[in-house]
Amino acid sequence: MVTTRLFIAVMAPIVLAGCFEELTSADGGSLQIASGNDQFGVVGTALPRLVRVRAVDQDGLGLAGRSITFSVDAGNGSVSPIETVTDINGEASATWTLGPLAGNHLLRAASTTLPATNISATADF
Repeated sequence: MVTTRLFIAVMAPIVLAGCFEELTSADGGSLQIASGNDQFGVVGTALPRLVRVRAVDQDGLGLAGRSITFSVDAGNGSVSPIETVTDINGEASATWTLGPLAGNHLLRAASTTLPATNISATADF
């Protein structure tokens, strides 16, 4: 019983800390939001700023030539382009058009080699 409590006391903070860290790939790279997160816009219109993500290695250096796929996860909007490749700085961008309903909207940026990241926006009339 004491061993179980000790195990829980030691492991719980480690497990919880892992829930809040940025997800990384096995080689230490990650897909980060460079700009365009938490924007506000009018339903059915494109957001004022491009959504931009950055693929980086374990040292924070941009990864060129990585395939990025954008997909709308909430809000019934659209994104263009759906697929693109990171530039020499590791960045990829897209235009996000909000859907017809007011509220929270969610866009997902994913790569086959890096963990996905979510970008949010709020639509209003």
